[in-house]
Amino acid sequence: MDYKIQLNHIRENCCLTKIPNDANAFLVLSVINNLWQEEKASDSLIILENDVEVSRFIEQVNFFKTINQFDDIKLLTFPAWDCNPLDFISPKPSILSARINCLYKLANRDKNSKFIVAVSVNSMLQKTINQSELNNIGLYLKIGKKISIQQLVNFLMDSGYERQASANNVGDFALRGGIVDIILQEAGDLSGYRIDFFGEEIDSIKLFDPITQITNSEVKTLQILPASELLLNKRTAEIFKNKYRELFGNSTDNQLYNALSQGRQYHGMEHFLPLFYNSNLVNIIEHLKQPVIFNNTKNKIYFTNREKEVKEAYETRIEALSIKEKNIEKKHLQPIAMEMLYFKESELQKIISSYLNIEFSSTDEDENIINQARIIDLEMQITPDFAMAGRINRQEPLELLNNFINQHNFKIVVIACLSESSKERIVKMIADFDINFQEIDNFPIKEYKTSNYKAKKILIAKSNFVKGFYNKDFAIISEQMIFGEKIIRRRSSKIDATRLIEEGLAIKQGEIVVHRDYGIGRFEGIEKINAGNTSCEMLKIAFGGNDLLFVAVDEINLISRYGSDNPLIELDRLGGATWKNRKTKIRQKIKIAAETLLKTAVKRQLTKAPILVPDRDFYNEFCNDFGL
Repeated sequence: MDYKIQLNHIRENCCLTKIPNDANAFLVLSVINNLWQEEKASDSLIILENDVEVSRFIEQVNFFKTINQFDDIKLLTFPAWDCNPLDFISPKPSILSARINCLYKLANRDKNSKFIVAVSVNSMLQKTINQSELNNIGLYLKIGKKISIQQLVNFLMDSGYERQASANNVGDFALRGGIVDIILQEAGDLSGYRIDFFGEEIDSIKLFDPITQITNSEVKTLQILPASELLLNKRTAEIFKNKYRELFGNSTDNQLYNALSQGRQYHGMEHFLPLFYNSNLVNIIEHLKQPVIFNNTKNKIYFTNREKEVKEAYETRIEALSIKEKNIEKKHLQPIAMEMLYFKESELQKIISSYLNIEFSSTDEDENIINQARIIDLEMQITPDFAMAGRINRQEPLELLNNFINQHNFKIVVIACLSESSKERIVKMIADFDINFQEIDNFPIKEYKTSNYKAKKILIAKSNFVKGFYNKDFAIISEQMIFGEKIIRRRSSKIDATRLIEEGLAIKQGEIVVHRDYGIGRFEGIEKINAGNTSCEMLKIAFGGNDLLFVAVDEINLISRYGSDNPLIELDRLGGATWKNRKTKIRQKIKIAAETLLKTAVKRQLTKAPILVPDRDFYNEFCNDFGL
């Protein structure tokens, strides 16, 4: 049966077999196009192995978006935290911002909006806040709106933003007289907004560059959302106090407890997310409307592995506490139970199975395939590796590609390039072979729907495909399959750590060092760390409060020498704000110095000194004094 007919008849749980990974976006758009027409589903969730696969899927959807007939389709991602489970390091502000943006858009949708949400395995296993917590969390600003600076500052502080001397990163805001600068993340980029007040009224809202701080164009409106899912305000701080005491008892000597209960941010506080809300944390699926779930059979293995990682992380924390139980300063390292923040694999599978579930499998004999009512073979195949075949047969890959195209009756042949520069290079190479080609931005839907159409030229587009795939109608061929993988040679990390320390950093045990991310610490030597069946040498660095940090040898570039040990030098604490504040102040001083130098250079360039013409008689007399 024709694959298009099979796709049109998908209405229930099924497994699509022999599916290349690069075909995910095409299949998702094809299936939901029909489900939406018949109102069998509203939203779609696709679960991918990791965030790299999520980014690739987003690019591929943008290429294939011409397949979908709905104009109001919206594409979202819900990234996982980029830190270890139950760690005491906060995720990147950009990730926290992307997560709350996704939740807010799902909670405040238009009636007819339809979403495709792409998530990783790690993101699916991690719990998030309930939809009820998203009511009235945003602030809408426009020119002429009546609001005081203090009201805006209070909103930003309650929404997780940090006040800085200058706003440079996501979640920063700065106050200078009647101007408030704020940094938001929009479409993956940092956007700076400069809000100028006239009394208690917004006079203007302008974009500015977070790096140069230069103002650009003006905008009429601005929507400000919280910096993360964790809204630290009076209400949530009080809930945290009560729940933390219920779990861990009296905590008056606990740094984390004291900071958060007073409404002050603390590094790594996100790992205590369940303690800030009375409502239970939920899965991202519960934020979707009538969803269809696209899942890969391999994800079952990844779910299991991730659950093991979370469990091992929890046990490691508990073991570390038992060793240092007499150290009062370590009480703030007590983690919450892993079940409070993460789902078990069995719990997650139960949630997934309660919705319309479409699985992808790379084979037709996959033991992870759930007992489905239908197993469908769409006869899709991975694109041949012309580069490898060319090396083996001593032929030009483009010649082999041409033979492949002639053997099939394709309507469309697309070469997918990873970047604009590689696209330009490939265009020149194809032109040298006298091959007819055309550059495109999106999948050519008109040719795809035309019966008995045959490709007359090769189409070239910028899109991220690893290998590509083909069926009876079209072929998507990645540049790697024609020109081979780009080889990036990395320096081996198997280096003698002692020699590297002696020759590279020239530091000795007991000397003070500076870690780029955590500040001033003391180098305590090199230790061999065993993890599973492997072992590696790590740099041991001590910080304030008896905190220890182990740094891999291949990350030695993060360490620099400070000097010999000195009792007057105070070591920074891991997760403290001292180092971050110090960096902010230095950055500000550098900017001021740079501005002064630039102004001086410009002044010198523009200033013209008067031309002096010496008096001839005095000049001759001056020369005569030297006997000239």
